[in-house]
This record gives sequence, C-alpha cells and structure tokens, in this order.
Amino acid sequence: MNDLQNAKSVIRQYYEDLDAAVNQSDCVAAMERHCSPSMIWRGFHPFNELHNPGDVALQFWAPLKAALRPLQRRLDIFMAGRNAIDGF
Repeated sequence: MNDLQNAKSVIRQYYEDLDAAVNQSDCVAAMERHCSPSMIWRGFHPFNELHNPGDVALQFWAPLKAALRPLQRRLDIFMAGRNAIDGF
C-alpha cells in the first residue's frame, strides 16, 4: 500500500471509531486515540478554538451525537493527494 492509501486508512479508522462512539467517554477515547494531545481544533461559534482531543469530544462531538440521533456520516468521495504545500 502506498503512503496515500495508508494515510486514508488512518482517517477511515478515526471516522469508524468516532462514528461508533455512543457516549461521552467513547467520544473522548476515539479522539484521544487518533489525535495529538496538543491539537488545535478551529470551529465556528460558539466552539471557536479548542486545544485538546478531550475538549473537542466533550464540547462538540458528544453533544452533537446526542442531539442528532442517529447521526450518519456519508463518505461518498474520499480523496488524498499531494498539494503545493507538499512541494510537488
């Protein structure tokens, strides 16, 4: 498998774990398993900027998943590739 396919499989596993989360602790575990502890998540108001996976899980994902049941992700198109930042 090439590097891009490996990267896509990492993201797919993250999505699967997050989609399978049924409560707050599952959301936190999924985020902490796949995200850097020093991540910066930039969202819209009222979330704005969150600074670790636990905060993103507790303040965004868990309430969203509880409010919109059943929340469903549709991965119709999933692409990966190099871009100008990569220096292609």
